[in-house]
Amino acid sequence: MTRDYDKINSENIIDFFKYVESCYPKAPRIHLFLDQGPYHKSKETREYAENSRIVIHYLPTYSPNLNPIERLWKIMHEYVSNNRFYLKGKDFTKAVKYFFENTVHEIKDVIQSRVTDNFERLNTQFSFWLSIAFKILCWRNSAFIVLSSPEYEKAQATSMYLW
Repeated sequence: MTRDYDKINSENIIDFFKYVESCYPKAPRIHLFLDQGPYHKSKETREYAENSRIVIHYLPTYSPNLNPIERLWKIMHEYVSNNRFYLKGKDFTKAVKYFFENTVHEIKDVIQSRVTDNFERLNTQFSFWLSIAFKILCWRNSAFIVLSSPEYEKAQATSMYLW
């Protein structure tokens, strides 16, 4: 589901929330996972969500790897902007729209294989220390993702998965 806006701000985010609600009229709650852009966290946006069926979950800061849309953007750039020059902004916009209206259907298999929630298996010793760092990061950013770190003695026998 998409909408075109001239700019991204709280007013347009709220308009998009209303659009989402209209698409799911029977849903008692609609959960949205958002990055921590200022327009997502503004007072107006939060107040609207608190008084609507929208429930906002924020991704931790500096974690594009947790946001699947970033993987789709990467594919889009491979097809639209890598090694290409657009003389006019509207030509670039036209190419992006063409990608989402046409190309995505032609490369469905590519998208399904790359825009996933697959995790990368990491070295166990590295995983232990990374899990501690990630746990601290999640706590500091009030993230909704909580990872349990294994005890150091068990670190050799366990693995942790990251997006």
